[in-house]
Amino acid sequence: MLQYWQQEYDYNYRHWRGEIATFRVQINKIMTTNLENYLSEELENIYQDAVYIVTEKTGLDQSVFSENSCYSLLQLLDKNWLPR
Repeated sequence: MLQYWQQEYDYNYRHWRGEIATFRVQINKIMTTNLENYLSEELENIYQDAVYIVTEKTGLDQSVFSENSCYSLLQLLDKNWLPR
């Protein structure tokens, strides 16, 4: 969702990158095969929940976001990857 937030980007992007890094480190420490399978199976539902949360927080219209997640679980968990 970071890629969609242009308003106040310059002011907040480091904060959000830090949050993403923190979440990735935490989830990678507790990742099990079962959790990875669950996240893979639920990725689209998780994405829809994320879109809902972001639209509520930012006021962006839901139509701004793609209908389905554009990213794989491997990308989302990769500590060195961010969308362009």
